[in-house]
Amino acid sequence: MKAIVTVFALLFVLVNARESFAQQDVRDTVVVRAKLPNGQFTRVDTLLEGEAFPLSGFAFPLQYLNGGELSFPDGSLREKITITIEFPPFGKIQGNAVSFGDSVASAARLLVTRRDTLISPYVFEKPIELTLPIPPTLPPAVGSKVSALALSFRDTSGKFDTTGIRTVFRDSVQKIVKAEIGHFSDIVMTSNQLAAGTSAGDTVVVRVKLPNGQFTRVDTLVEGQTFSFSGFAFPLQYLNGGQLKFPDGSLNERITLTIEIPDWAKIVGNTIGFGDSVASAARLLVTRRDTLISPYAFEKPVELTLPIRSSLPPAVGSQVSKFVLTFRKTDGKFDTTGIRTAIRDSVLKIVKAEVSHFSDVAMTSSDLLDAPTSVETDRAVIPSNFVLYQNYPNPFNPSTVIRYGIPSRAHVNLVVYTLIGQQVATLVDQIQEPGMHTVAFNAGPLPSGVYVVTLRADSFRESRRIILLR
Repeated sequence: MKAIVTVFALLFVLVNARESFAQQDVRDTVVVRAKLPNGQFTRVDTLLEGEAFPLSGFAFPLQYLNGGELSFPDGSLREKITITIEFPPFGKIQGNAVSFGDSVASAARLLVTRRDTLISPYVFEKPIELTLPIPPTLPPAVGSKVSALALSFRDTSGKFDTTGIRTVFRDSVQKIVKAEIGHFSDIVMTSNQLAAGTSAGDTVVVRVKLPNGQFTRVDTLVEGQTFSFSGFAFPLQYLNGGQLKFPDGSLNERITLTIEIPDWAKIVGNTIGFGDSVASAARLLVTRRDTLISPYAFEKPVELTLPIRSSLPPAVGSQVSKFVLTFRKTDGKFDTTGIRTAIRDSVLKIVKAEVSHFSDVAMTSSDLLDAPTSVETDRAVIPSNFVLYQNYPNPFNPSTVIRYGIPSRAHVNLVVYTLIGQQVATLVDQIQEPGMHTVAFNAGPLPSGVYVVTLRADSFRESRRIILLR
């Protein structure tokens, strides 16, 4: 009898060990396969996190990738997936040669399937590392300067987008280019000037809307350009002398920005007023494919400069050193989360701020602000999808604000990790109601470096890199 009990105990241990091992396998296993244009697979390898897939031994036409590598750092995977490497459809095969057009030196299509379902784009928990060999012959538009080569995403229209991909290494001796990649689709090697100059994600249409619904100005800008508030007709002429600048890296998609007068402002004759506590204000609304996104968070803060009006409400006063830009909420209260006043100039008569998202922006006195809040829930704004925004400021020292949105009641887990997956802080671990949420993160004694903040809610997972710079 004792022997039977021992056998059952041993079986129980083995079954549980097998289940535990299987669960680990499902979490950190990736099947990588190379697919020829005829549909056949030339290689099928099964890897774990921390392992690398050498791009070698490929049959034609994939032999142009020989010498590259695909590496999956610990913490980059959260489930079992299959990656298929194949020849992109925009490439051309002529005899024993391949080409990808005048502006692309090399390219590969990387597709991810999960349980036989294509997931595109597929976002990794932590950026993976892709190394591509530099072809011996480069198109004229790309040039031969290795230091100028970069990896980028190519969309279906042929434009490049570097959002979620960062070239970290170029070697003219080994003839390789290496990048950290946040998600998968068509990846190309091109010149960094071409990648930055034709990105599909760096365009913003700025338009000015009058109370009667007409648009007085429509301008199209790219990252790095400035929109000047000038030539405005009444009642928007009070903004003349201001500016709006979109720094490089602030956009990751095409958007339309509409500037208009807030509905709580009052127009009487040829004058406009914003109440006793606001000197000036503007409503800035962002639409994406004709859908209003409010509030809209930028990848990097934009720079907003507003002119100081000659006539100021008594409660605001005339002490320029106390003027600030802030968000005005629907209840009339001010909120400085995500906006930082950087310059006050009594000679130029301007106030300049770094703004992380858009809604109603108002100029007031710092004396009129409520005590700042580091944690806030705005249930009046309910997003349609789960979203994790880039922290602000970034880089930071030692505190920053992280903003996220949840469309429905869910258990939210917001955690900060090191790049190697070590957990350093749990910011949120509770059930929360739908709405926009902000939480402050103080890095305390942590050393300078790059960290990863990950939001988990239901089946949603998203990560952002945050930079602590002391």
